[in-house]
Amino acid sequence: MNAHWEDDEEATRVAPADVDLLARHDEGPISIVQIYGPEIGRLIDLDTDGIVLGRGIDCDILINSDTVSRQHAELRWVGSTITVQDRDSLNGTYVDERRVRGPTPLEGGQSLRLGGVIFKVLRGADLERRYHEEIYRMAIIDGLTAIHNKRYFVDFLDREHGRAIRHDRPLSMILFDVDSFKALNDKFGHINGDRVLEQMASRVRGFVRRDECFARYGGEEFALILPESPEEGAVALAEKIRAAVEESPFRLEDDQDVQVTVSLGVATLRENETVQGLVSRTDDALYDAKNAGRNCTRTWGNAGDAPP
Repeated sequence: MNAHWEDDEEATRVAPADVDLLARHDEGPISIVQIYGPEIGRLIDLDTDGIVLGRGIDCDILINSDTVSRQHAELRWVGSTITVQDRDSLNGTYVDERRVRGPTPLEGGQSLRLGGVIFKVLRGADLERRYHEEIYRMAIIDGLTAIHNKRYFVDFLDREHGRAIRHDRPLSMILFDVDSFKALNDKFGHINGDRVLEQMASRVRGFVRRDECFARYGGEEFALILPESPEEGAVALAEKIRAAVEESPFRLEDDQDVQVTVSLGVATLRENETVQGLVSRTDDALYDAKNAGRNCTRTWGNAGDAPP
């Protein structure tokens, strides 16, 4: 039995249809795996109807997070399609970052966000293989921003540092973070803070070449490793990033906009310098940028020479 779907401007809604329990596995079994929040890697099979998710002890799926409401959302089968319905939660339910306003179908590969907790939808006959692939992906990709995590960044930097030293090639690093992020979190809430970080990663990703590494370094801090890039090129890229962040506001919940800026530090590998030496000097440059009033780029030891 096929259901018919219609799009509205905020969410994809499901047309009324009779639940056919025998048809629900036409496209293979379906599960969700938690990729951000507490209990990362948790796998949940969606093989029953009327599954309630929330932090209340009476929920079918208990999610231990203060950003999740007691009865946050419900999963229901319509034919061979499973749908999610928000249950008037405080922080909302989202499918691929679109807020759920009515029963919304879930498909393999989509993200399902409940408050500050994110799941990835897995579907298909080879569900076990997909799960292990997702677990490997979680080892190197940040679940919130979908860019590389610090673990991958450290491995990438080690490799490129060795290559740069052996072949006497330039290697630069950029560290940047969101200015006054704690104040933003305090004013607009943790969920909106996460939205800013997501949009930050998306906005900066377009400036990164395939042979470079862009990663979430920790909290509101991001890092880039730029092989074959001398200091001038790294500073130019840092300024492009700074300008791109400043030029347009970030969209928060309920269509609020907020202006965000970043401070950036740049350093380039010196002869026979260690990895830790490069990281430490880049961090010092970022500290200089913060002390210079934020929303600027600084290089290590030459703060006055960097663009204002």
